[in-house]
Amino acid sequence: MEFEFKLYRRKQIAELADWAPGMDLTGVSISGADAKNGSPLLGDKIARSSGNHDDRWLVAADYFAANFEEVVGTEIERKSEAPDCPKCGGLMHEGFDPVSSKPMWVCFADYSQIAMGE
Repeated sequence: MEFEFKLYRRKQIAELADWAPGMDLTGVSISGADAKNGSPLLGDKIARSSGNHDDRWLVAADYFAANFEEVVGTEIERKSEAPDCPKCGGLMHEGFDPVSSKPMWVCFADYSQIAMGE
């Protein structure tokens, strides 16, 4: 049986950091294809899940350039139903619980989470 691929649009803001030589990549997933192409390389990024900061993976520079752009300043619009973060009062965005996959609100500033609807 073959995979049936469908097109999906991303809904969330992604968290990525620049890779630099000497960076500890313990716990960072690097695909076989990226490793075969020589990654990690300058320009590659390290992505992490907003709901689980231990879930990290390499994003190759060419894929990053084709699919991402930096969010700057107040460019992020608050969804009308998004609550203020109960800890810091900051902006929250849609995320998910990495264990249950239930939707959550995640704080941009301190990554605290609350269940949607609370």
